[in-house]
Amino acid sequence: MLEELSDGLALIAEHVATLEAAIEKVDIRRASAAIRVVSDDEAGKYLILLDVARCARTTGELKSRQLKRAYSHLARGIYVGVTEIRPASFGELLGYVKRLRLSHYLDGPNDVDWIFRNEIEARREEQLYVDFVESDEIDHWQSPQSWDDLMIDPPSDAAELVASLQRTGVSTPKGLEIVADLWESFVPDPEMRWSQTKALSIETLERLSRVHEAEFAGADLARIASTWTFPLCHVELEKIFVDLDELRREQQNWYPDI
Repeated sequence: MLEELSDGLALIAEHVATLEAAIEKVDIRRASAAIRVVSDDEAGKYLILLDVARCARTTGELKSRQLKRAYSHLARGIYVGVTEIRPASFGELLGYVKRLRLSHYLDGPNDVDWIFRNEIEARREEQLYVDFVESDEIDHWQSPQSWDDLMIDPPSDAAELVASLQRTGVSTPKGLEIVADLWESFVPDPEMRWSQTKALSIETLERLSRVHEAEFAGADLARIASTWTFPLCHVELEKIFVDLDELRREQQNWYPDI
């Protein structure tokens, strides 16, 4: 299984690198934004499949669920999102993941002003498609044109993490064996500190360096240690469907006169 996984990870990493290189050559903001969406989607897939190696010694059911997540835009988006935060603990990460799973949520200056749909799905679709959007205030057409005036974003933390992982040989068959061996018994609980997963990431890199007889770039080592987060194999990533009437009642309690 690890050899097949290695082949796929190498192809995904190459695709992400090619897409990121293409973005630098595209002058049209809308086109570059659409390419970035695909690049991040593929980076999320890479990280999902790398977690298959981190849970390779667990039950077949858990591995099967993890593999299926590679086909979910929401799961990929969550994996991209968690590279952008630096949680102090696994519990803090779980809280962030739960927010990303919500079908709808309240936000605004007072945290309850407006109802928004799932932020991962909304951001992705707004940059790819023209859609008719229903909202509490006014139904309207949403176009990727609304992103045209924004500057081109730099590569996401997820895309850069994938590049660093690939350069350090994590996705080679031997690299995946090292990952499977080191991470097989690592099942984080809410109290677990970030320092514990960072220490295991560093140990992974040290073993990779010895096996490949290579000295890795400091930037790659720092990026992996700071952005390759806790394994999410044991975490629920499916969408949480939120009752819109409950959100409206929450707004009503905050603004009793509306």
